[in-house]
Amino acid sequence: MSADSSGTDVTPAEAELIERAEAGDATAGRELLRTISVGLTRGDLHPTLAKYHADCLWNHVQLGISLERALHVYRYQIKATAHDPVELAAVFELLVEFADMKKGAAKSWIKANVGASKQTTESAHAAVNLKALNTIDDSVAGQADPSEVESYRKARYLDLLLHTAGSMRKMVSELVSLG
Repeated sequence: MSADSSGTDVTPAEAELIERAEAGDATAGRELLRTISVGLTRGDLHPTLAKYHADCLWNHVQLGISLERALHVYRYQIKATAHDPVELAAVFELLVEFADMKKGAAKSWIKANVGASKQTTESAHAAVNLKALNTIDDSVAGQADPSEVESYRKARYLDLLLHTAGSMRKMVSELVSLG
């Protein structure tokens, strides 16, 4: 792992770890935390790894994402379903809110592309209140034009949902837009 913070790029292995962690690989997330810990201890943390870690902590502190999920070390314990209900709820919300799909069409898309039944999707969406996370810092709201605040809020909500979609993010990201 890179110990040289003066370079402009992380090593290819570190870049791959970041990509895998952001796609939901908890093992990669844990390896990145180890690398960041060593870099912090030595005082030579690469700026790209520092930014990655700062983004993770921002998601925890400002967006209310659980620390395990924000640091990309969350492991879903498979019980009754093979699908993470939080990720499934995020995908459903992305399709309805940002891909302009009706709820029935979104459930059908999920069944065809993810493999979760319509009932599983409905149960996950009912159990996970993602809209509660659609908040904005009051200091931002008080300083900006109301239309800018709404645009900012929508963009942050889209970012949060894409992050929360975890391992399903890539398959749904092409369908969504802020428009």
